[in-house]
Amino acid sequence: MQYCLFIYGTLMDLEIHEILFGKTFPIKPAVLEDYMICHHDDFDYFFLRPAPGAKTQGGYVEIGEQELRKIDLWEGREEYERTTVKIQTKHGVQFAQAYIGLMDGKPLPEKYIGKYSKRTRKMQQLDLMEWRKEQKKIQP
Repeated sequence: MQYCLFIYGTLMDLEIHEILFGKTFPIKPAVLEDYMICHHDDFDYFFLRPAPGAKTQGGYVEIGEQELRKIDLWEGREEYERTTVKIQTKHGVQFAQAYIGLMDGKPLPEKYIGKYSKRTRKMQQLDLMEWRKEQKKIQP
């Protein structure tokens, strides 16, 4: 059985595909509505959180059940819950699996929506491309 999986964070990295599966999968562009990508200093990973009206740019891959099980183990049960979502692709709307962020096995509290700004002490939509640029500036 083939699965459509919406990806947005580390799974967009083909090196991670190589590590997990020993091969890469073509990533096709997709948009997930009513969710936003989040990051907080308390965590070392990105996560999706429901956010009405938000649009998350990402991609999707078509994978088999064996690969999906490996990703289930990679993502962990305490950090993510896999659920079915609707994504917009160049072929129209389709159903996909996606990993939604959890904290201690429960949905994330409201304070973890978006990117935490120490300056404003508020969360805001995370732009992964901007985040990656900032990380490259920090690395030696």
